Amino acid sequence: MADNVAFRALLENRMNLTAATTDAIEDQGITTLPELAELDYDDIKGLVTNILKFIAPNAAGGNVRIPYVAQKKLYAAKYWFETQIKYGLPAPCGGLTNAELTLALARRKEVEKRKAATKDQEL
Repeated sequence: MADNVAFRALLENRMNLTAATTDAIEDQGITTLPELAELDYDDIKGLVTNILKFIAPNAAGGNVRIPYVAQKKLYAAKYWFETQIKYGLPAPCGGLTNAELTLALARRKEVEKRKAATKDQEL
């Protein structure tokens, strides 16, 4: 239960998502940061697309929305969690501060650039 509350706080306070959007994410079965991290990046994109296509149009008051920056922050949260676990560090939602989120965004972007740059190289 505490993990769920912390995840909601992450979504609403650090990613600036509305309570209705957070509810929509939870309705898709993602209620904690480890559950988000289990998805691959295409799955997160699919989650966002599903919410925007099928849930948002029927939401009262238009309160369900996921801006592009918030989608990037979802990717960064996944990346941060995976990195913390990889190095044996604690990975509570509370540890993902705005500064950590910004660093995770930058690191993930660097990793993607390196992958693209070395894509055609053979060893």
